[in-house]
Amino acid sequence: MAVFDMLETALVKKLHFSPSFMLRFVTRTVYVGKCSFQATLFSLSATYSERLCKLVPAALGAQSLL
Repeated sequence: MAVFDMLETALVKKLHFSPSFMLRFVTRTVYVGKCSFQATLFSLSATYSERLCKLVPAALGAQSLL
C-alpha cells in the first residue's frame, strides 16, 4: 500500500534505518495499531456525546433534542 511505502521510505531516507523485514513489520504493525486505537476512541467519544446530549436536557427538565 502507498501509506506503508511512504512510511518505510521516510524511515530509511530521513532517519537512516536499514531496509529490512523487521522495519517493515514494526512500521506496519505500529501504524495499524495506532489507526485502530484512534478509531476506537473516536467511536467511544461519539457514543459518549450521544448519551450526554440525551442526559443533560433530561436532567435540566427540558425535552431531549435528539
